[in-house]
Amino acid sequence: MTSPDRSAALNGLANFPLLDALFGRRSRRFGVGMSIPDGPLAYTSKLPPQPLSEIERAVLIAAGVGISGWNLGIPHTEVGEPDTGCNYTVRPIGRTFPSGAATHGSEILINDDSGAYITRFRDLDASAIQEYAGVDDLARLAEWLRPHIIKLSDRRIEFPPEYPYVASHNRWVANKPGSTLIIPISDQVESTFNQLWIRTGEGAVVTDPKSGRVLGNPADLIDAGILRRDRSVPLSVIEGNSRTSTTAELSIAAYNVHLVMQAMGLGGWLFSGINTQAILGAFAPKGIDGYGFRFDRRDGWVQPNPIGLDGFFEPLIPPYVPDMHVAAQRFAERKFGPRGNHNPQRPGPYLDNGGVKSRTKGFAVSKFDIVENPKNLKIVELDPAQTYRSLDDVTLGLVNITYLIPAGGDPKSALIIDKTIDDGLVLRFTARTDKKDDPRLAAFIKVFRSPEVKRYIEEKLPAFVPAGFDS
Repeated sequence: MTSPDRSAALNGLANFPLLDALFGRRSRRFGVGMSIPDGPLAYTSKLPPQPLSEIERAVLIAAGVGISGWNLGIPHTEVGEPDTGCNYTVRPIGRTFPSGAATHGSEILINDDSGAYITRFRDLDASAIQEYAGVDDLARLAEWLRPHIIKLSDRRIEFPPEYPYVASHNRWVANKPGSTLIIPISDQVESTFNQLWIRTGEGAVVTDPKSGRVLGNPADLIDAGILRRDRSVPLSVIEGNSRTSTTAELSIAAYNVHLVMQAMGLGGWLFSGINTQAILGAFAPKGIDGYGFRFDRRDGWVQPNPIGLDGFFEPLIPPYVPDMHVAAQRFAERKFGPRGNHNPQRPGPYLDNGGVKSRTKGFAVSKFDIVENPKNLKIVELDPAQTYRSLDDVTLGLVNITYLIPAGGDPKSALIIDKTIDDGLVLRFTARTDKKDDPRLAAFIKVFRSPEVKRYIEEKLPAFVPAGFDS
C-alpha cells in the first residue's frame, strides 16, 4: 500500500460512523480463497487467499488491546485512612478495553500466514503516548506499538481440522490460508491478587469454600482488627469475581477488533470453535505444539491448566517466582514500587500528580509479613522517628539512617548496615528535552557534585557514597 493510499484508508477508517459499525456488525465467515464444500451454500472462491497487510493487522491489534494514554484511577473509597486516595488500581495505562481496577494484564496472540505473534503492551510506559485525538494519532499509535508485537514463529501455527481440535462447523474455515486468528489471553493471577487486595482491604478474611476454614494464618491481623471474621468470603467467590472481570475484558477486546473490522471492510467473526487448549499447547505431547505455553497437569483434573509462556507471558506463580509469598511481594511492588502506579515520582493524569499519589496509602512491610519466627522474638513496630530514641529499651533495633543522623547517632556504630546503594550504582539526573539546558538545573547539579556535598557524605554516610559521584 502506497503512502497516499494508506492515508486515504486511515482517513476512511477514522470517519466511519460508530453506529454503522454497531448496527452493521455481522459474522462474515467466508473469505477470498475459501470453499464451502457442500450443502445449500456450497461455493468456492475464484480468488486466491488474501492475508491482511502489516498495517491492517497493526490497526486491528491497536484497536483490540492498544494503549490510549493514562487511566483516570478510582477517585474515592471509604476503605483506609480518611482523606487518602484509593490504591486499588494496578497499572497507570489506559487501554482500548476496560479492566477491573485497571489491572490491564491482558495481551493477544496473533496467528496468520506470516507467523505467530504475541503482544507485550501491559507494562509499556503511558507517558510515551498522547491520547488519541485523530487519524494521525491512530497511525502513530500503530507504529509505536509495532516493536512490541513479538514474533514467536516464522510460520502459521497449525493444528488438525478434526475432533477434538476444531468444531465440525468450523473445519472448512478455521485457520485457513489468508485468515488471521486474534486470540485474547488474560493474567488470571494478577486479577485474583487484586481481588484479594480489595476484599482484604475491606477487612474480609478468605475461607475454604468447602470447610469454611480461614485460609493462611491471619490470627495477628484479626487480633489487630485489620481483618474481621464476620466479613469472611470464600476463595471461590473471589476467583469467580476475577474470572468474570477477565472474561469481560477479553470479550470487549475481541469485540473492539470486530467493530473496527466493519469499518475496514473486512470479514470475520467472534467464535470459540477452536480448542483453546490446543492453540496454547496442551497437546504438545501428541506433537501439536501450539504456542508452546507451559501447562500444569495433575491426576484427577478434567484438563491441564495453562501456566504461562516462558519469557513472554509469565504470571506471578511458580516457576516464574519461587513461591506465592514472593509473588505477593512483587505484586505489591507493581503497585507501589519505583515503577509502580502509585509512586508519587511516577507521572500520571492528574494536574498535581505527585500530590495526589503521595496521599494514597501504599504497601509497607510490617511484622505481619514475617513468615517464620523460630526464636519467638517479640517484635514491636514504632514510628520510624522514635526508633533511635528507643534503643535503650530493646535488645536490637532497626533504625532508618534518615532519623539516625539528626538524632545524633553514628552510622559507624551499627552492627549491620543495609547498603541500599550497591557498588555499581551511578546517580543520574534526567530532564525533559525542553528543559535539559535550563540553567537552574545545571546550578543544582553543580551544587550536588560540589566538594562540600561530597565531604558531608563521606563524613556522615561513609557506607553510602554513590559510586559514580566523580563521573
